[in-house]
Amino acid sequence: MQPIALQVPIPKPIVGPAHRDRANDVLQDLFANTNTRWAPWNPIDANDGTAACIAALTILADAMEKAMPSEPPGETDEKVVSLRPAKRADATDG
Repeated sequence: MQPIALQVPIPKPIVGPAHRDRANDVLQDLFANTNTRWAPWNPIDANDGTAACIAALTILADAMEKAMPSEPPGETDEKVVSLRPAKRADATDG
């Protein structure tokens, strides 16, 4: 039995100097429609692999620093207290 052949139009590639303007328009459209505050785009120049790794790690470190509180939670913080296991009355320190 022969599989059914689907006629799917294949878009023309938009690479090379002749298509630079079209590629730029597509990328600008992509960034405009998908860059959100929950999932921001951070374009990284990847021509130099080492510099690209440093840039990516810097972006991650900055995001983590922004998300983390500047001070650890206090001892009376309800979340910390509620996560501690309850002390048993019959437990011995021994």
